[in-house]
Parts: sequence; structure tokens; C-alpha cells
Amino acid sequence: MNLTEIRKQKHITMIDLATQLGISQGHLSNLENGKRPIDQELINKIASILGEPVDTVANAAQPQKVEDTKLRSWLSSIRINGLPLSKAFTYHLEISGNKETVLKDEAMLKQELRKFIEDNIAYSVVAEITENKNIVPTLRMYIAKKDNNHEQHKGS
Repeated sequence: MNLTEIRKQKHITMIDLATQLGISQGHLSNLENGKRPIDQELINKIASILGEPVDTVANAAQPQKVEDTKLRSWLSSIRINGLPLSKAFTYHLEISGNKETVLKDEAMLKQELRKFIEDNIAYSVVAEITENKNIVPTLRMYIAKKDNNHEQHKGS
């Protein structure tokens, strides 16, 4: 659990916590998002305000690599055969029988994932386009909006 989740679980707004800590909301946002390190004194104050053990807050305050966060959020949006990529790939490894072998070798894991995506992504995209009735209207709106913006800039 990260700091944001703990704060929200306690029904404390970012503004309220920042005010109680004597810092700006932007500063608190950077702390919660792992963009700035949190010193021990601030960890102690946050723990006291949130009514959580210091260790819990310290663990929640561990900064995540921004790249890891972006990768997780990007990968979590990919679906293969209706399942999140991670679940579909895990299922693939389990039925293939080589899960343990692949997990021990990073290069083999990457190669297996790449092959899995190549074999399945096109099918999943086509299925999504076929089944999702909102895609065509959404595309039309997006294209029309881009055309309008282009015409406005051209006319300036």
C-alpha cells in the first residue's frame, strides 16, 4: 500500500494532510508519487496524523521508479483475449508447462513474452474492434476534432 492509498483509506484529503504537515499540496503530491524522498521526521509526522505505525508509513513512502510505474500502467491496459496481459501471459506459461524454466531466465522470459504478444495481440485488437460498438463513433469524433483544430490553425 502506498501513501496515497493509506491517506484515502483514512478519509483525509491531500489538502488537509499537507496543511497539517506544514507543506504545500504540490510537495505532498511529489512525496506521494515517489518523486521526492521523505525524511524520517516527515515520516513520523505522517504516521502520527494518519494513526499508522511508523514502519507502515516508511514502507509506503518508498519511492517507486517512475519508469516502473509508467510501464505497469501501460501494460495493465493491454488485454489479450479479454484478460489483462499479465493474467493471459501467466495462463499461457502455465498451460505450456515451462513456467518454472522461463521464470529463471530473464532473457527467456522476455523472448517468451515478445512471442506471446506477437502471436496474440493482432487477434485481440481485431476482436476488440469487432465487438466494441463505441470504437467507430469515438474514432469519428477524434478525427473530426483533429480536422477542426487543423482548419482553425490553417485559417489563422
